Amino acid sequence: MVKRAIYLRPAIDAFIGTNPEFEKWRLSNDEWNMAQFILDLLEPFHATSLRLESTLRVSIDKAFPAYETLFNELDRLSDVLEAPRNVQHVWMKAVHPALVAMKVKLKKYYKLTEGPYIYTSALILNPRWKLSMFQQESWETGLDEQYREVCREKFMQEYNDLELPEEPTHTVGRKHSYSMMETEEEDIFEELRGSFGGTKGPLNQYDEYIDLPRINEPISTLGYWREMFHSLFDSLHFSNSGSVPINASIAGRKYNACLTIS
Repeated sequence: MVKRAIYLRPAIDAFIGTNPEFEKWRLSNDEWNMAQFILDLLEPFHATSLRLESTLRVSIDKAFPAYETLFNELDRLSDVLEAPRNVQHVWMKAVHPALVAMKVKLKKYYKLTEGPYIYTSALILNPRWKLSMFQQESWETGLDEQYREVCREKFMQEYNDLELPEEPTHTVGRKHSYSMMETEEEDIFEELRGSFGGTKGPLNQYDEYIDLPRINEPISTLGYWREMFHSLFDSLHFSNSGSVPINASIAGRKYNACLTIS
């Protein structure tokens, strides 16, 4: 309702201007600014909730980008509230405790991702992200190597020497074309991903994959492994085909709790 009201503000003001009996309901500029700020505060959480509640196209590798985007947005709004030029706005002081509470709530769910490395490994096996998320200044130094080694150890223990059947279990072609809806969803994280750097170090199939440049164009993670690298990285393809397609809605009660924003 707030979003629609802001969109229709010119029409609302024009209607009140031609109907003086409704003048007492006219919003001031400060009230409109307050409504816009509240919308800016809630809209990212609403969009993320809808995205992660989906059962058709959400993969668990979207968890960290979603969290990073939300934390960045809360930091940006905090800077707006704390800016000296906005001290005179009483309503901003009233909103500030709500923003703090949202950060606390988000950190509560985010902390649940510390234990299971399924989130970090899924992101590493996404060719558009790999280790780039964990190499940013906002992340603790050394986490990228820690997560890289955990994923590598998993691969070496369970997949490196795995004998695959002669006939692949997956066909090379995509079952469905990459939809425009999913393309638009990936574009949400494009700005976040755009400034990330590269990786290093081919030693085996896993390390060779990590050393390849990240993919820039929209592509589904599963489609990437099915089509582009099946013949080059048989073991990794086998590993990824069993993990990346996990949907946030079926990853288990504990995993699901991590991805639900409430």
